[in-house]
Amino acid sequence: MAEQIRQLPIPGVCILDPKPRRDIRGHLDEWYRGDLGKGGLRLPFVAQANCTVSNYGVLRGLAVTVSPLGHAKVVTCVQGAVLDVTVDLRPGSPTFGQWHSELLTEDNRLALRVTHGIGHAYLSLAPRSVVIYLLSHSRRVVREQRVQALDSALALPWPDGMSLVQSDRDRTAPAARVALATGLLAAPVHGHTP
Repeated sequence: MAEQIRQLPIPGVCILDPKPRRDIRGHLDEWYRGDLGKGGLRLPFVAQANCTVSNYGVLRGLAVTVSPLGHAKVVTCVQGAVLDVTVDLRPGSPTFGQWHSELLTEDNRLALRVTHGIGHAYLSLAPRSVVIYLLSHSRRVVREQRVQALDSALALPWPDGMSLVQSDRDRTAPAARVALATGLLAAPVHGHTP
């Protein structure tokens, strides 16, 4: 496997570049291998795999899970294109509020590894974008929160003048400072979920 791993300035977030093998039939992407474990990339197991199909302008997230009941994920776009944004939402982190954006497309085949405590959102830039992601824990057992992806204090790099489509849950999510002040971003005490 010729995969390259690019660590990003936010600890717990990195880019996986699978370097697809191409021949006359097409190509093969080995976009995640659990046995590699390089740079803290290893997911102990994959408890759930999700696939979303999004129309142009659909903004999904900003979703965040908190430790110890959070999950890590590996995300890639297999059709279309998405602007994928991660933001550090871990209370007390020296990089709290810092974000990174990456264009994930069917052509560049990049994958993004995100750990718990990092907010994750993506915007579909194509008429039909298909995103698949692996989760280290089932969404049924984690403590997942939403933070407002359009929070002006975070100043995430969404394109100007684009009509965005959000779910009710994402549209009504609190700003990051409100989520922090009300304890939504804090890990539960003694592993107890509220």
